[in-house]
Amino acid sequence: YQPLVYAGAKAAAEAHGHALDIFVVGHGHLAPARLNTILTARGVTGVLLSTFEIDIEQLDLDWAQFCAVKIESLHLTPNLDAVSNDQLQVARLAMRRLRKLGYRRIGLATAREDQTRLGESFGMGVLIEQASLPEAECVPPLIFSLAEVPMLPRLIPEWMHEHKVDVIISNWNELFDVFATAGLRLPQDVAFASLDVPPGLPHAAGVVQNHRLVGQRAMEQLAIMTDAYQRGVPEAQTITYIPGYWQDGTTAPPRVRRAGVEWN
Repeated sequence: YQPLVYAGAKAAAEAHGHALDIFVVGHGHLAPARLNTILTARGVTGVLLSTFEIDIEQLDLDWAQFCAVKIESLHLTPNLDAVSNDQLQVARLAMRRLRKLGYRRIGLATAREDQTRLGESFGMGVLIEQASLPEAECVPPLIFSLAEVPMLPRLIPEWMHEHKVDVIISNWNELFDVFATAGLRLPQDVAFASLDVPPGLPHAAGVVQNHRLVGQRAMEQLAIMTDAYQRGVPEAQTITYIPGYWQDGTTAPPRVRRAGVEWN
């Protein structure tokens, strides 16, 4: 995620004649006040904010000095203009494509911290699609905390069996390791569709999020703002959403229906 976003932002910065430097803010790194001093001393006027953890909910800089755009991190205040992958569209697209492939018990598994950082968008996308489905085909999501990650090899199978899940959707590609630890075979025991297919998994079914384009668009928007001297927090926040696209893969093959029986 981070290298792709950075590559897109860097390419756009260079195309507009700007340089791109990275400053790490947070526990064990720069404090906001120190960052503010550094940026002011160096004459930096444009700031991109990206990949903030949920334990940092506010970044106190002297925003009147800067043009700024957020990359996702929708939980972070102030409410600056933002560019984000469209996770709501990603979740809805995954639900629709999997149903076309024959799956009916589609379960979302994701971290509570991701839900907060992304404005609950994965969960909302699933709920919107479930609203038009029979109740018997609606699976409650498995929302786990980061502290519960070591327990996922137990939690995932328990949730699967309780709700008869036939395909899992998740932005957590680490679940491939969880499946192996739990002894779950893909797609024999359960199918899987990633909500964020990375370049290194060409065999995985799911939605590809365009992280590079997100970084590119955010930097392009920032370049326009710096040229127009648009500093400070806007009166009304705008968010640009970049859609993802579906990728077929062996982890969620089509399900064949014949004489009332389903099998992969």
